[in-house]
Amino acid sequence: MSPRALLLALPLCLAPVLAGQVPGWSLSGTALYMSVLQGDASRYRVRAGSWAGAEARADHGHVTLRVEGLSGQLKGDSSGTVARDMRRTAVSVQLHQASWLLISFEALAFRSQSVTQGVSVWRLYGGGIGLSGGLGIEGLRAELNVTGFPGASAAPADSFRIPVHLDAGVRLAPDRWPVHFRLGYRVELIYFTSGRAERLAGLVLGAGLKTPR
Repeated sequence: MSPRALLLALPLCLAPVLAGQVPGWSLSGTALYMSVLQGDASRYRVRAGSWAGAEARADHGHVTLRVEGLSGQLKGDSSGTVARDMRRTAVSVQLHQASWLLISFEALAFRSQSVTQGVSVWRLYGGGIGLSGGLGIEGLRAELNVTGFPGASAAPADSFRIPVHLDAGVRLAPDRWPVHFRLGYRVELIYFTSGRAERLAGLVLGAGLKTPR
């Protein structure tokens, strides 16, 4: 089995098992797919491709812990634009203030590699808010999350303006179902003080298993 397949399968297999060992916690694992467009300061689309990965979540009371990993290759739209292998990793703590409002603290890392630019790593740290609301069907909710990252570092060294993450979509997760589904659109804007920019956007699909809350 490939490393990517293992990453997809692991949280799905472990969530039901671990739930019985951690009283009071609700666990879920989700396989993720993202269709990605990468742009720069002047162009909406420079590269395109797909990422695959997984998300693991643990809920206890008003607190949610979340870990997500995605990776894949983005290919250039022209012969002069080389392909780029990328990996995205996110870890967050979410504090639910109400049924419709949460506050989050997040660490986000990107690793990028190409034959012309070598390896680049960006590490972003910040916080944001999330809004959600029911759509009239049991377990179906609309969600909007916005995060800013005032803390950032890069290797090789680079200087950032405040990067921004936006995630909007719907989630179907009725309490009586052991499965859940997710459909959304994600935008990540990473601006540098030099005027350079990285824009990553695309449709996110997810399906997985969960334990009762």
